[in-house]
Amino acid sequence: MADNTKPTFEPLHKGHAIEQAAIFVHMDREIDDAAIADIKKAMGTLPELPKRSELRGITLAIGPSMPTPRPGPGVGGLSFSKIQADGAVETELRAERSAITFRTTLYTGWVNFWGQGRKYFDALLPHYVDKVKISGIAINYIDKFVLHASRDKHTGSEILRPNSRFLSPHIYGEKDLWHSHTGWFERVDDTAKRLFNVNVDFLDEQKDEQQSSSLVITTLLTDMLNQPGFKPFSPASADASAAVNEHLGRLHDLCKDVLSGIINEEMCRRIALKG
Repeated sequence: MADNTKPTFEPLHKGHAIEQAAIFVHMDREIDDAAIADIKKAMGTLPELPKRSELRGITLAIGPSMPTPRPGPGVGGLSFSKIQADGAVETELRAERSAITFRTTLYTGWVNFWGQGRKYFDALLPHYVDKVKISGIAINYIDKFVLHASRDKHTGSEILRPNSRFLSPHIYGEKDLWHSHTGWFERVDDTAKRLFNVNVDFLDEQKDEQQSSSLVITTLLTDMLNQPGFKPFSPASADASAAVNEHLGRLHDLCKDVLSGIINEEMCRRIALKG
């Protein structure tokens, strides 16, 4: 006899659905070679992120003949990462000429994630803000809910919040795969314009010759700074990390609000999103 009480959709992990979390700080222009060299010296090696590599690009020479790739202008940045046994990246820090990125696929809560990430940003930000301005602070979550039933009868609507403002209305009646992508701007205060990107996809995935279906929710929130018509955002190097921390704290809370506005109350409780 079939177990009709078993949920058709399960969070990707026990207790939460997060496949990847990432933090970004974008700059208004690239730092120079001297700053990259300073970062390389200051960061040294990171035992918890043992794989260190230099990021290099290529340039394309366009002419009468075929485009010719040539080496890029020196080191474009540094990457520090921890790699899983299957070769996938578990956690990575990237210090590039115009951005700092920290991401992980092994998420164990905001306090742990940002607790690790902040020490890197504390060390890196002074090498940027003394020379360039911060143009954006962003946070990205990818949440996944895996279907454990036939896709013929389930398309994700049973775990969605009815009439969610983040979803296109037609998806509630779809019988096959679907996508609902939306985005908008909001003025936060006199210094920041916030960009919301919310993409929800019901899709098929192929892994290890096995096909599965999942509801994937990608939330990317960006506080855009030093924009035309807004007051300058120029924290001193000693204050930059605290300013970034303040923005990220608000963005993290908003990401939770967005997710809870997409999935229903039962699923919110299952992943401890509320109460």
